[in-house]
Amino acid sequence: IIPIELFQREIYTRLYLAIILVNKGYDVLICDQLNPKIFNFRKAVVFYKDHAHWSLNYYKKLKKNGMKIVAHDAEGLIIDNPNFYRSGRVSADVIELIDGILCWGDKQKEIINSVRSCQKIHIAGDLRFDVARQFSAHCSPSPDNKYLGKHVLINTRFSYTNPLSNNDIKASFIRLGYLKDKEDIERFTEIVNNDYLIQEEFYRLIRILSNNDFKVTIRPHPAENEIKYKELFGDSVVIDKHRSINSQIAEADFVVHDGCTTAIEARAQGKIVLGLRPPLVGCSYDNYANQFSTENFDDAKALARFINSYKIEMNPLQSTRYPNKEFRKDIANFGEGTKFFTDVFLEVISNFDLNGYHTNSFPNRYDFKDFVKKFLFRSRCFLPEKYARKSRFFSEFKLYQGKYPEIDVSLLEGYCNEISRYTGINIDELVINKLNSKAFMLKKGK
Repeated sequence: IIPIELFQREIYTRLYLAIILVNKGYDVLICDQLNPKIFNFRKAVVFYKDHAHWSLNYYKKLKKNGMKIVAHDAEGLIIDNPNFYRSGRVSADVIELIDGILCWGDKQKEIINSVRSCQKIHIAGDLRFDVARQFSAHCSPSPDNKYLGKHVLINTRFSYTNPLSNNDIKASFIRLGYLKDKEDIERFTEIVNNDYLIQEEFYRLIRILSNNDFKVTIRPHPAENEIKYKELFGDSVVIDKHRSINSQIAEADFVVHDGCTTAIEARAQGKIVLGLRPPLVGCSYDNYANQFSTENFDDAKALARFINSYKIEMNPLQSTRYPNKEFRKDIANFGEGTKFFTDVFLEVISNFDLNGYHTNSFPNRYDFKDFVKKFLFRSRCFLPEKYARKSRFFSEFKLYQGKYPEIDVSLLEGYCNEISRYTGINIDELVINKLNSKAFMLKKGK
């Protein structure tokens, strides 16, 4: 079972993992993280995206159904402060409860072990770099001659300053326990204020490039409001957060980012990666990923000049792909010759007894709760507009729907076909069955 929070950010790598699992004889359920179908299963394996204290109750519910749980922190690499990471994203109670932890590399393992040392921690890397390496080995896209050297992919991550919903992010983090005291709140406030400065520098860059015959594609973070970019730039840019990031990277000549893990994926695919961050004062969003940039800039004009004068070749120098062997301590599967994340995952779950796995099709209490939530949300049009707009329930449910929308089988089939085409993985026997608008079962079939 693979529960997903952010559909666009996670679905591609999760489908890649699912296809490999199906080819090994497993059935795989992919769905949103609160889908009631999860709780119709017994004695299965759940692969989830964090081991933070806010997931403890979620894991307890899964354990009541006899689940084996493997956790992998999707943001485990972005560690700007080990102490902050320990207190915010590593729960000793969760570690005690679950059955396996997959780490990005040795550094993350050391931090987790400092909270609770155990034998269930395994070095694996991240699925994104399995996919990036496969794309690099199998993908040779035909360049668009009109934009050769002129196609710039800009990855933004401004979910604090351009959020998908009107929710107070700071208040949400306080409720989750991510911000525990006055010092945490002050630190987070500085990060948000600095994000506004970085965001403005990105706006300047986009204006410069779009006004100078560059093809600009903006890929907003899944939790960002893409309407803002449409209002600012209109038809002068392409705004696309729906296609797979790997195919977007493959088609771009340059990838621009700030502190974004997509930059590391692009570097693993052999692309020219450029970081942009103006001078800042105080705490800021971690710039770890900027170490993977081919070049970093603090000024939009300087970055634009670099792109304009760069003599890009049909195949960028392969030396740009692996910047430093030391990074393998952070990302175990970053470069060629290292073990794939999927291999480690299969080794871990092979030790679980899954013979008792079974399911039932009868509605459960989570089905009832889901029905009530959807009914209340759809009835908001009958309520006073002021109440509906300010209600936390309605705003949070709308945000949740935005993170994982209702989809159709054809969308997943399209992703699977692309994954097969660019990685060489066989999907001839793959069957996808729709259980509800957000839950899909992948298995072998005719």
